[in-house]
Amino acid sequence: MTDIIIRYATLDDFPRVKVLLQRCHLSTEGLFEPGSQCWLIEEFGKQAVVGVAAMEFGDSSGLLRSVGIDPVFRKQGLGAALTNTAFEGCRMSGRSTVYCFSTGAGSYWQRFGFREVPVSEVTDALPNSPQLIYFERVGWLPTEIAWRKDL
Repeated sequence: MTDIIIRYATLDDFPRVKVLLQRCHLSTEGLFEPGSQCWLIEEFGKQAVVGVAAMEFGDSSGLLRSVGIDPVFRKQGLGAALTNTAFEGCRMSGRSTVYCFSTGAGSYWQRFGFREVPVSEVTDALPNSPQLIYFERVGWLPTEIAWRKDL
């Protein structure tokens, strides 16, 4: 595996983060809104973003979103490392529950201890989530599958 670093993403990183997430077919809408934190993986000494994960924070829970790894770097444990970093960020901020939406990768999230829950549980826990508001606006919310992990 190439030497990589995981670090907080800044607004200056957004153009590179956006390119990766678009290649992974993931939303960038509201990614750097207040109350959110984004982490990225990049190769040491290079400018290429090879992985991204973000967390939107509510009162007692977080919404994990936009987790994507460059296809060239998949199957190396980078997604798990990034996801665990996001969990730790959520835990350190005093939140005890993490939610995510996934219609096609439920088995992946189950490996991290997620279990399927009603979408209404997420909307109740995180009513001001930028991703949730976006999904509702574009009509995706009724087709989403929600997942919960207790930290």
